[in-house]
Formats: sequence, C-alpha cells, structure tokens
Amino acid sequence: MQKNFVQRHALFFSVIVFCFVIVPFIRNAYAQEKADKKQQAETLVIRTQKQAEEKKVTKRRVVLDAGHGGYDDGSVAADGTKEKNITLQLTKKIGKLLEKQDVDVVYTRVQDKVSWPSDNEKDLLERSRIANTSKADYFISIHMNFSDTAQDSARGAEIWVRESDAKSRALAKQVNKQLMGLKGMKSRGLKDEAEAPLSLMEYTDIPTILVEAGFLSNDGDLSYLKSEKNQEAMAKAIADGIVHAFDKES
Repeated sequence: MQKNFVQRHALFFSVIVFCFVIVPFIRNAYAQEKADKKQQAETLVIRTQKQAEEKKVTKRRVVLDAGHGGYDDGSVAADGTKEKNITLQLTKKIGKLLEKQDVDVVYTRVQDKVSWPSDNEKDLLERSRIANTSKADYFISIHMNFSDTAQDSARGAEIWVRESDAKSRALAKQVNKQLMGLKGMKSRGLKDEAEAPLSLMEYTDIPTILVEAGFLSNDGDLSYLKSEKNQEAMAKAIADGIVHAFDKES
C-alpha cells in the first residue's frame, strides 16, 4: 500500500515536472527555431536584395558618341555623303548589339539634332560632360576620316587612344583585333593621341577611344561605309571588342 502511494506521488510529480518544465522548454525551443528560420529567411531576402543592387550598380556601361551632328556635318565625301550621318547610323547599330549583351548604353546623341549650342568648343565640352557624369566604364567616339592630300591612297580604320592610359589601351587593342578581321576594310592600327592631341580625349576622365571607321575621301572606304551590310559587320566588330575588353577586366 505504502509502495503504491509512493509510486503514485512519483508519477504525479513527474507529470507536474513535465507540464511546468519540459513542455515550456519544448514550446520555447520550437518558438526559437521558428524565430531562427524567420530570421534566416529575412537575412536571405536582404542578402538577395543587396546582391541585386550591387549587380545593378556594377552593370557594364558605356557611352557611345556619334561624332558631329546638327550644325556640324563633319567631313563630306565627293558624292555628298556626310560624316555625321554615317557616324550616327554606325553608333546606333553598335549600341543595339551591346544592349543585347546586357551592357547599359548612354548616347551623346540619337538623332541629327543636338542639344548644345552651335559652337565646337561647347560641343566637345558637352559630350565630355555626358561621359564624365555617366558613371560609365568606357567612352567610345565614332568618326570618319578624310584626307585632302592622299585621297586615293589613304584608307582604312584606325583607333586613337591615350597610350598612357592602360584601360584605354586595352580597350583599343580588343576593338582593333576585331576590326582586323573585317573583309573589305583595312586596319591602320592604334594611334597615340599624344602625337596629335584630341580635345575630346583631353576633356574626358574615363577610358576613351576614338574610332576613325574609314576614309570618306577614299572611294573604296566610302562604298564600304555606305553599305548597310558592312555597317552591321563593323558595328559587330566594335561591339565584340568592347565586350571582350570587359571580359578581360573581370
């Protein structure tokens, strides 16, 4: 009898301990686990958002500059072809190809009309301002060449670069490598801006190259540059060179 009484009390005591100690402990442990999972989920969301923001901030970006425009025709070929029109056509083609490669493109102009005064100095300063405030990785200016003294012999595309700037030089080399593969357009290689200082390069603070896509004074180059098919090929070469330069940096 006494033994059963003790056993009943022991059982009762065990139940009390279970209800007031074990159950709250289990409940607290479950609540803590739930809180931990919620915290982990919130942390994951924050981390994902941060990574997305960082990716957005670090997205590849270039400024494309179609030389001349508006009041400024640039060079004019014997048949009346204006440099400003060819540069705009080529630049827009390059931009479309880069955008397909997830490169953010900023244009100094997308039409013949320009937003700045009809003054060469203010023109160059505004193009440079766009480049310097864009937070872009590269600035690529597209032009056409012209020779009054060697109209028949001077031909081909060349790239002007600030040789002292390693990133500009690396970009120029990648673009030139692609231009060398074009059929029907000779590559004249890289030209150091120090040999013939260019105001546009002097005003820009980011890696800059100026592509002279061919000579409007040469019949062969002129015919090439007026062709839609050839413009597409050259645009692809320049865009590929830019993307390769980005890839080399990463």
